Amino acid sequence: MLNDRLVAKGTVQEVFTIFCQTFLAKDSMDDLVSILTKAKVANQLLDYMPPQKRSLQDFNEHFKSAGLEALVEWNMKRDQEIKISELQEALSNMITAEEPASPAEVLSMVKSKKTENNLPERQVVAS
Repeated sequence: MLNDRLVAKGTVQEVFTIFCQTFLAKDSMDDLVSILTKAKVANQLLDYMPPQKRSLQDFNEHFKSAGLEALVEWNMKRDQEIKISELQEALSNMITAEEPASPAEVLSMVKSKKTENNLPERQVVAS
């Protein structure tokens, strides 16, 4: 499905959009997520977008306009979970390094990642 030419033309994006619309008309978002996960494509949805529109914002706009708000919400939550996980890993690396980072360096990195990834403070503090 990830034929470069078809992706660039937007054909793959349109086929995936129609698939999701049809599927969600009959089944739940949880079922769709399950299928995408089993097919090992849940983390590659942006790859279905044409290269010039391969951003989270373009993904959200396209699927919202297609009436797939549930897919947009799920993808945003998944993306945020990935960014939180990356922050936790970076934090762990800083603390467990042979020469641990100072509290000021750790705090600076956390603030920087929070701003850079537009993460809610509640999730940053909870992680």
